[in-house]
Amino acid sequence: MFVVPYELFINIEQVMLDKLQNNKPAAFLSTLKTLKTEGFLLNNSIELSEKQRTNYEKIDFTDIEFFEENILANLEEYLFEGVGKIDFTKCEMSYKQVAFLNGVIRKTTPKTIVEIGLSAGGSSCVILNAIRDIENAKLYSFDYNTIWYREEGKNNARKTGFLVEQIVPELMGKWELHTGGVPCKYFNKYLPNEGVDVCFIDTAHRNPGEHLNILEILPFMKKNGIIILHDTAFHISSPIYTTNINLINSLKGKRIFLKTEKTMGLPNISAVVLDENIDDMLYCLFSNLSLPWDYKITKDDFVEMFKHFSKYYSKDLLQFYIYYCCFYMSNGFRNQKTAVKIAEEMTTRLFKNECEK
Repeated sequence: MFVVPYELFINIEQVMLDKLQNNKPAAFLSTLKTLKTEGFLLNNSIELSEKQRTNYEKIDFTDIEFFEENILANLEEYLFEGVGKIDFTKCEMSYKQVAFLNGVIRKTTPKTIVEIGLSAGGSSCVILNAIRDIENAKLYSFDYNTIWYREEGKNNARKTGFLVEQIVPELMGKWELHTGGVPCKYFNKYLPNEGVDVCFIDTAHRNPGEHLNILEILPFMKKNGIIILHDTAFHISSPIYTTNINLINSLKGKRIFLKTEKTMGLPNISAVVLDENIDDMLYCLFSNLSLPWDYKITKDDFVEMFKHFSKYYSKDLLQFYIYYCCFYMSNGFRNQKTAVKIAEEMTTRLFKNECEK
């Protein structure tokens, strides 16, 4: 039984046809023999060049977990069980990891922060507390689940991010929450045009997970913006959680380290000030999708991200996405011969018109 039926191809093909009717030809298609599919891909360098530049590459982030750590006292009564101890049912990070996140925000004084994955909202409270006195700063939080994942299927289950209203109700005006499905479907509508200063990602920790999240948000990051990843040492607890260590090592830029807490020699939260030219890291980031998947995305999410990626990334990169989604959604190595056939046929059919009459 195939996980990726041909009706999925028809759905994607219709997306492409819709784009053909509404978009002008993309520049890179001008030399092809036929332009039947022109317009469904845009040049990512044009999109990204419009983003503002930060000065974060010039900042000294040494011992960042201690920077303005005192502001965490505002949350001690609500998130912490005594000095330096975290209530993990509220905030799924250690105290030092919270201090690291707080320090990066306080040091950079960002205007636009994106959070992808927030669970009960403990990390949201930390970020909102850190920007409470930063004028015009705003946190945009996105989560796949509308119901808190720990209470899915339970009676009276609470919603994702419920802690924000409980702990920092006075800061609700600095917060937007969008839940239900892949984050990228909300980005164009809600994120400001000038770009994102800092993005904190804490989602599945399993492939494809954050490998997809980074590709969703990257076109919206300001030049030299900061990506923060949690659970970068989570693979030590189980080999299935390798996503974030692979991702953080795939990003190019200035590294920000938590030095005062290690999990078997590695920090469990890390950050990177992105290099200005992100094009140099795109091949590596897309090729990460070839790593074995631990779960499958839905057909709707597949199409939603296809539409999103086609706006910002080249045809060659988009082919990575199509191929490995089809391969792993068709049971991958457990169904290798058939999965390869489906992936190759889908990819070929989606792009065949570019080289035909």
